[in-house]
Amino acid sequence: MEPQGAQQPEELERGAHLPQQPPADASAIVQFYTTVGRDSQNRTLDHILQCNDAAWEIYHDYIQWVFPLHEISGFSHDAQILTESDVALLSSSPTARANMARSITRWREFLGISSPKARDKWADWATERNHNLLRITRSIRSIRLFGMEEEARALYEDVMQVAKKRKGRISPRTLAFWTRAMEEPAMQPMRGAPGGPGGLPGLQAAAQAAAAEPGVW
Repeated sequence: MEPQGAQQPEELERGAHLPQQPPADASAIVQFYTTVGRDSQNRTLDHILQCNDAAWEIYHDYIQWVFPLHEISGFSHDAQILTESDVALLSSSPTARANMARSITRWREFLGISSPKARDKWADWATERNHNLLRITRSIRSIRLFGMEEEARALYEDVMQVAKKRKGRISPRTLAFWTRAMEEPAMQPMRGAPGGPGGLPGLQAAAQAAAAEPGVW
């Protein structure tokens, strides 16, 4: 594996040079986060985390593995869907949680919220309709599914601060989705209308129009 700075974006395309993971009883996403499991393109978590920012920006089929959810993705039909059993295993596994902590660190670096010196990256994503806004929604909820509420809260608060400093470049619609991802029950469907079973009525006005739309992550 070459150093991150020397990598080319295409290195995230496939991990075909890696050996295949043997079959196991655990689901593919549990293997991915607890052993040396591979995603649908045969990439390990280590491989993905070592790729550079250009690769993270260009490719769209890895984020569903790095930040898995309990419902179908609007962008990747190969993505694993977490079951309640998966969530129980991942949230109780020190290895899975340690690996998620590594994913969070890399994600924060990508977004430029790991250091005040990195804020020049904000202009790359903190603009309405940028696909990374949807990834943030996914990541906040996914981190919570690993039982890491404090880490999810820290990410949520930091991106909300970025939105505030960007002065209206991120819409209330997007902010409402981030808030839903953080405040509603972790297993609450993100596609459901806010204010429904387990939802937050206070978000109804801000997110009602967006809640019924597909592809929010």
